[in-house]
Amino acid sequence: MNNKAVLLVLFRRPDLTRSLIAAVMAAKPDRVYISIDGPRTSVAGECTQVDEVSKIVHAAGWPCSIEIRRSPTNLGAGNHVREAISWFFQHEEAGIILEDDCIPHGDFFRYCWRSLIESRDSSTMSIGGYSPVPERLVGSNSVRRSRYPMTWGWATWAKSWEHYSFDLGDWRDRLSPATLAKIGAGDPWFSTYWSAKFDSLQFGTRNIWDYQWVFAVWSQGGHGLLPRVNLVQNRGFGAASTHSFIERKIYATPAAPLYVDGAAGVSQRVGDFNAAADRYLHRHFYQSGYAYPLTATGRALARTLINRYLR
Repeated sequence: MNNKAVLLVLFRRPDLTRSLIAAVMAAKPDRVYISIDGPRTSVAGECTQVDEVSKIVHAAGWPCSIEIRRSPTNLGAGNHVREAISWFFQHEEAGIILEDDCIPHGDFFRYCWRSLIESRDSSTMSIGGYSPVPERLVGSNSVRRSRYPMTWGWATWAKSWEHYSFDLGDWRDRLSPATLAKIGAGDPWFSTYWSAKFDSLQFGTRNIWDYQWVFAVWSQGGHGLLPRVNLVQNRGFGAASTHSFIERKIYATPAAPLYVDGAAGVSQRVGDFNAAADRYLHRHFYQSGYAYPLTATGRALARTLINRYLR
């Protein structure tokens, strides 16, 4: 693919930034856009961490065109990512998006760039690289359609991003309960779970951005693509994480090669929707479906036990 563009969304993690830059440089993109969020004045030492990330970026010796923007203030995880992506698509028609904790396998780039070219169906709006579903559930196709637009290492088009809204407002005007239930395909508690998520985002007050992307895709009748194996490992857990302080086993699914025996040189086989694979994501990744009849305390306890003993 010509004009291979990548956006890196960075913050305060120098070691992960080094790993991510090495992976991106090995893929030899044509252009790289880098957005660095500013430090929080209330967090000791964060200014030094952000400065170190900036120094790493500028000293990397990029063999391609780069554009760098750094926020003078802290925008937060939600606002920074969505502003960075909007900035990216002011300049590019399509491209790959990687946050600093998402370390991709080399096949991730080939898969994304080929999918951006070969996916001519307008309902395909998102190309995800993180796919922790066991291979026994996904079938033999190298790529499958999924209702879930996974965003731990992903790609999309500017025309798809135009449908994104940070503030969902009265979201039921754009995605009816009947349509949401149809997307759930009979999955227990699907509508309950996602209605609660979208309700919490009505006024753009939560410091997250990715559930809004799920909504954007579903409100347009769209879907995502996912690879047969996981192509991105998320290493952003622990004390330095913005949201996920405890690492769940499913989050740490290792990255693996997608192409073998020269398969990278042939057209990717895109399979249809896989109900079992999507149900696995719904129940294990999003942690919905096990405990929704319970109280909030009961759900928290159930998730703790599941994470500790069943993942």
